[in-house]
Amino acid sequence: MIRHANVLVTGGAGYAGSVVVPRLLAAGHRVRILDLFLFGEEPLRSIDPEGQVARLHGDVRDPETVARAMAGCDDVIHLAGISDAASFDFDPLLGHSVNLRGFACVIEAARHAGVRRVVHVSTTDVYGNSPGRAQEETLLQPHHSLARCAALVEELARAARGQGLPVTTLRVAPLCGWSPRLRLDLPLNDLVARGYCLQELPEPLVRECHSGLHVADLADLLAATLQWPDEDRGSSVYNVAAAIDLPSLLRVLNESLGLNGTFKEWAGGSSLRPEVSTARLAREYGWRPRHAPASVVTELSARLAEGQTPEILSNPRYRNVETLRRLPPDELRRAA
Repeated sequence: MIRHANVLVTGGAGYAGSVVVPRLLAAGHRVRILDLFLFGEEPLRSIDPEGQVARLHGDVRDPETVARAMAGCDDVIHLAGISDAASFDFDPLLGHSVNLRGFACVIEAARHAGVRRVVHVSTTDVYGNSPGRAQEETLLQPHHSLARCAALVEELARAARGQGLPVTTLRVAPLCGWSPRLRLDLPLNDLVARGYCLQELPEPLVRECHSGLHVADLADLLAATLQWPDEDRGSSVYNVAAAIDLPSLLRVLNESLGLNGTFKEWAGGSSLRPEVSTARLAREYGWRPRHAPASVVTELSARLAEGQTPEILSNPRYRNVETLRRLPPDELRRAA
């Protein structure tokens, strides 16, 4: 029997959120969004033109705002936060405030509201450069500030679980794919945009393209978590990723964009990200990604050809840190 729920999505107007929200609506859930809308409300207009989704303009660092947003909700999907390393390093104090303090407010509100489940998105970067295929029990060795903060957020999640609050942690590989709130500061998306516009492949990006996850696969998984049984299956942390075969990716890039790059150009250097095992999620819930990361090449190049992304390389809206740099300081730090 399909369960329909009242779902709070923090950061619901963001890159992932604007794909997750319509997926939840299509599954019959009632959705409420809590977001600061620092990047505008345009994505929501395209996915919810009738204004049926309840929207609350507010900060996840404000306990009263979070409690008000969560009132009457059954489940929480927590996506709000500083999600890329460049933006985090732009203002580390702000990054810690939004990601760590914001999550603490969500957890506290969820405890009082008695929600059924909190699902939050972490990153596979918490493993650092772990050798071999990182499993959920692998020692965390985060190598940059955002990943170290993500590990601290996971400690809060673990403590909350110890106190009886059902919290699911998804360690997600770098996202890719089309979204109404498109980002090009993600490795694969950036690779396609630069290849399309400049007709060349930026070689250094290959070191960031070891694994990925299509944002639509994340949306499907988050919708699926709302149907997971209440009883504990013994796991609450899951790796979520799809391996990227570099020769296949290069072939699709060359074919789709009319390039003639060679694999030799791509072969040097080691990956900045670990290879991860998704066996636990497959074993416990039968999860498999539906989209190969290489499919992003044809998907995004088609959108570019249609002119849906004007000023693709110069408009700051497509890169989080460039947008943050242009916002008034008080807009960012008022709750820090």
